[in-house]
Order: sequence, then structure tokens, then C-alpha cells
Amino acid sequence: GYINLYTKLAMDFQMVQHRVKVEELTEESRFFPFVKQRWPQYDVYTRDRNAFGPDHDPKKYKFEKDNVGEFGGGGYFVSFPRDRPSLAYWMLDELKQDLWTDKQTRSIYINFPLYNKNRKFFVVVDIIVMFDPSGGVTTLLETESFRVEILEDARDWLRFLLLVVTFWMVFLQIWAHIDQMSEFKRKRAYFKAFWNKVDVARIVLFFVAFSFYLVILNHPIFTEMTLPPTKFYNFPELIVYKKIYVTIQAVDV
Repeated sequence: GYINLYTKLAMDFQMVQHRVKVEELTEESRFFPFVKQRWPQYDVYTRDRNAFGPDHDPKKYKFEKDNVGEFGGGGYFVSFPRDRPSLAYWMLDELKQDLWTDKQTRSIYINFPLYNKNRKFFVVVDIIVMFDPSGGVTTLLETESFRVEILEDARDWLRFLLLVVTFWMVFLQIWAHIDQMSEFKRKRAYFKAFWNKVDVARIVLFFVAFSFYLVILNHPIFTEMTLPPTKFYNFPELIVYKKIYVTIQAVDV
């Protein structure tokens, strides 16, 4: 859907830049003696953490640590407000005037979550622009979606009812296994049977999947009535939990 029509920005979207240090060449090159500096490939050794900015404010943009861990430990963050588009356009124009990207820029990450009320799911969009030391530019677009686990309509209640029925069936299965174990003279002999091992594994997988389901339900994204635009939520972490839950549930079934 169109952004701000069917699909809404769930929070402020962020733009993060990774930069490299300027390396001064001490030895003159035989082929290009006039070259005194170089800008290497980005890695943990060449990563720049020094503040930079225009001539009138050289310390304007400062390195910030990434508490969530989504942007490789940190970078130079710029947050654009979701509910003030005119201010976002002004901030983007300011970045252009300040020459926010230069020869030290190696990558720019743009991250923003979208929410579609009609389908009740989030879409997390990651746009990555990579600047190669040779001068090439590569772009990458990644999207991840997940459904909101809330009880609003008949389909949500049906899915929850299926979960309850599954839980009851697993409970009955546990009770049956306990009853069968009492018939064995030694408890260890029960676990020598192959299908008994399979059933125990299914029970364990179910409770692991159910634990992830509870973690998803209690995530602040779902428990809070409204999402403050300035608060950063760990959408990638929630997507990982969702994938683990669905995978374990599929294996268990």
C-alpha cells in the first residue's frame, strides 16, 4: 500500500553512516607522487569514530554507539520524524548542504518500520548504500514482515483456540507417557524406545515454541497502546523470535 495511506510509519526512521579514517601516506608513490592520502576499505581497524561536520561546525555529527546492535556497533545517526514530513525534508536538505557524505563514507543504512492496519502486520525496510573504495556504489533493499499477535477478530481467536487445543493435546500426551513410564520396571528403559524419544522431543519443542510465543506477545510493540515515534524498538529481534517460533512449531507439527 501507499505510505501514509494504507501503510503507516510505525516510528521515526533512522539513517546511519559508517566512515573510515583518512590514512596519510608517508612514502611517496613512484607512479603518483602527488597522492598524499587514501581512504581504505571499511573494517574494525579503519572505522572512524571522530566527529565531523561543515566548516562552520566541524563537530556537528558525532559517533554514537548502537545499543540494539543492528548497525554494526554504532555509527553517525540521523533520525527523521515520522509525523513532521516538512521537518524531515528540511533535515535532508541540511545534510546535502553539510556534505554529510564524502570520501570517508563507506555505507549508509536506512531503516524504518511500516504498519498496515488492514492486514495487521509490520514490514521492516532496510536500505543499504555501499560505497566501494574504487568509487563504485551498490544498493541493497531488504524487507521483513511479521503479523501482529493480538486478539481482535474471529481469525485471531481461532488461531488462539488452535493453540489451546494443541496445548491440551500435548498435556494429554504427557499424562499418557507418565502412565506408561510407571509400567516400566526401570525408568531408563522407557527412553530406549525410538518413538518414545520422538514424542518426548515433540513435547520439548512445543514448550520451547510456546515460550517464544509468550515472549512475542509480551513485546513492547504489542503491549503498548501507541508507539512513541522517538522510541526505538528492536524490530529485527522480534522478527528473529517470530522465525524461531514458526520454525519450531512447523518441525513439531
